[in-house]
Amino acid sequence: MDVYDAIPTIVTTFVAIIAKISIFIFLLGLVYHTNSYISEFSWTYALLISSLLSLIIGTVVGLTQFRIKRLLAYSTISHVGFILLALSISSIESIQAFMFYLMQYSISNLNAFFIIITIGFSLYSYITKNDEFKSLLDKNNSPIQLISQLKGYFYINPLLSLSLAITIFSFAGVPPLVGFFAKQMVLSAALDNGYIFLSLIAIITSVIGAAYYLNIIKEIFFYAPEHEVNPIFNEPNSSLKSKIFNGKNVLIKSVLLKGKDIFISSPFSITISIITNVIILFIFMNKEWLSMGTINLLFLLCAKEYYTRNLLLLWNTKRSVSNTYLTSSRVHLFNGYNRFAAKLSTAAACLRSYACLRSYACLRSYATAVCLRSYATAAKAKAKASNWGLIASVNYDQTWCMTPSTRACAIAYARCLRKLKLRLAIQATLSYVSKASEKKINPISPWFISGYSDAEGCFNVGFQKNPNGKFYVRPSFQIKVHSRDNLLLMQIRDYLGGIGNIYTNTKDSKFTVRSLEDILKIITHFDNYPLITQKKADFMLFKQIILKIVEGEHLSAKGLQEIVNIRASMNLGISASLHTIFPNTVPVTRPLIENTTVPHPEWMAGFVTGEGCFLIQMAKYGKDKSDGVSLSFKVSQHLRDELLLRSFISFFGCGLFNYHGSKNRKSGVFIVRKFADISDKILPFFKNHEIRGIKREDFEDWSKAVELIRAKAHLTEAGVEKIRGIKSGMNRLR
Repeated sequence: MDVYDAIPTIVTTFVAIIAKISIFIFLLGLVYHTNSYISEFSWTYALLISSLLSLIIGTVVGLTQFRIKRLLAYSTISHVGFILLALSISSIESIQAFMFYLMQYSISNLNAFFIIITIGFSLYSYITKNDEFKSLLDKNNSPIQLISQLKGYFYINPLLSLSLAITIFSFAGVPPLVGFFAKQMVLSAALDNGYIFLSLIAIITSVIGAAYYLNIIKEIFFYAPEHEVNPIFNEPNSSLKSKIFNGKNVLIKSVLLKGKDIFISSPFSITISIITNVIILFIFMNKEWLSMGTINLLFLLCAKEYYTRNLLLLWNTKRSVSNTYLTSSRVHLFNGYNRFAAKLSTAAACLRSYACLRSYACLRSYATAVCLRSYATAAKAKAKASNWGLIASVNYDQTWCMTPSTRACAIAYARCLRKLKLRLAIQATLSYVSKASEKKINPISPWFISGYSDAEGCFNVGFQKNPNGKFYVRPSFQIKVHSRDNLLLMQIRDYLGGIGNIYTNTKDSKFTVRSLEDILKIITHFDNYPLITQKKADFMLFKQIILKIVEGEHLSAKGLQEIVNIRASMNLGISASLHTIFPNTVPVTRPLIENTTVPHPEWMAGFVTGEGCFLIQMAKYGKDKSDGVSLSFKVSQHLRDELLLRSFISFFGCGLFNYHGSKNRKSGVFIVRKFADISDKILPFFKNHEIRGIKREDFEDWSKAVELIRAKAHLTEAGVEKIRGIKSGMNRLR
């Protein structure tokens, strides 16, 4: 507290905001990656105790403060209690509340300190007879140190006083200001998870804490000011003589200042106005702005190590949806993306700085920048060449002259992207989006979603132990794919009505549905468009658990044990630690899935998007060791779905079934190698029933190879080189 009070107010602002944001984001990551649902170790108890102590200490001690910065310091401790309460719960709702509370409190705190700084400097043209004010130390850096210095300020500057009052009421949680909604989100998440006592303490401390906030309001609005305008400004012809010096301390100009020439600087006044309006008008903002997707976007854009990737994804998303149907809940979000696009020139400058590409000026467009993988590859291949004149071809069919320094910069940039594990993701995303933007994306079929879920979906039920020893049942549905297929997950989410959330990192993207209301929509979808792999058995067991939760059976010990028994037959069963907690677990009989008939062609398109593979093989043959080219189409799956894979033979009218190595490997493959079947059956089928996501790029390249073989180009050396070039950019090499 002494640090808050002793340092200059502008430094206090930095300490009060930036340091806390860094610490809490670190804590969020620490808790997320170290918490375990069923292990003995958990952050929950430590965070709950810290939250309780913060709420009580910050509120009680704050009542005794008469210095403004010390009061705000203890106020912060009280607010930290709310933040820690949200962090300790570790549910989707609480994490959203945590992020929102942290953001709103940071901007409100910034507004409060800016107003205090502005008030202090505005009083330089006033004098006071109060000896206590005159005896304050460091008045130049901290003009306002006591609450009593604000006495009657409303009569000096009404607008600034109202702005401070609005910010203080937001701290206190007065509706309809933003602070009220932040506290409501935290308390709602706490009550939903059974933290009734702590919620009650938080409400009581908020009411008590309002007392010292109201004390500031009383000083500002209900007392006469103790400051008077400096008499020098009251004289008609009086003025202050000021001098302006240059950097060498040489007098440039003398200026006469009058009282009317003193005003608040634009940076302060504009910032205070914007933040105050946000605090007041928050209730009129679209609720979708608080979605996890939007919050994640804001936080990811702030992480500089991911800056390049997120800038590209933001631009690509804007491009890909320009010709695509959007649900009403997402239209406003992409309108914001469109506004962002207008600033891409500035963003490109940041990209150049971040990559240290001093020779970047030779690249003619923003699109060129993200193709530096090909650019760097060409540079490496020609690295031994010297002087000017080296030409590097890139994916956009353009050429540039490169100097040795340019080549070095391009190679350094490629290494930077490789270190961040983003090089392939960026190029693949751009390739997919650029082609998607050329033509309107067809609406996704519900059968495609079922087929894709059969391939990549997962039904799971977790168990979370709360502080009072009770277990919460946490059902979820998830589709996990490579981050390059993030846009496909967005299409699926939009078709399902915008339910669930999409989480993306440098490697994976996950579409996750956790809320009971949304899971019931998932169940309805798969009832209407059923799964056909053995994953359907997991779905049927999952559905039984959901019905028990809807009926409230999970609240009793008997019902909880029955849910655990069902969970033991899902997926890979239950863990040893959970079995230790529920020693009487007896797995229920797993349903038999016998009907393996493909229900719809779009189901096959979705399943192949997840599990299929389009391959080009090249080998030497004959006495002259000529290059031989062969194509194949494969779908691999666990052997428990052997009947399904065998049914593909009759579905396509071609192909065969093989085991992977041996039956002990527990996997099989449906494969088509005959070129006539590939050309006349497989290729036309998937042209009529679209492969989606990044695998569509593999299919289109594979189709080019089919056309070359049809034209007998594979019998020529030039044709073989073309096919080899196509193969070099497919599948994992993309």
